[in-house]
Amino acid sequence: MLASNHELIKHMLDEINFILEQSSSKSKEEVTTDPVLSRAIIRSLEIIGEASSKIDDEFRSKYPYIE
Repeated sequence: MLASNHELIKHMLDEINFILEQSSSKSKEEVTTDPVLSRAIIRSLEIIGEASSKIDDEFRSKYPYIE
C-alpha cells in the first residue's frame, strides 16, 4: 500500500526533527567526526529524499512554493 502525502510529509518531519535534536547542541566538527551520528544524519537525509520523491504531482502542483 502506498503512503499518503500526509504520511510522507509526517515521515519527513520526523526525520528533520531527529536531525535537529541530535545535532543542534553539537558543532559541525563534532557531527562530522562522530561516525555514528554522521551516518544517522545521512540516512535521515536519504529517507527525506525518498519520501519527497513519492509526493504525488497533484500535491506538488497545489503547493508549488514548496521545493
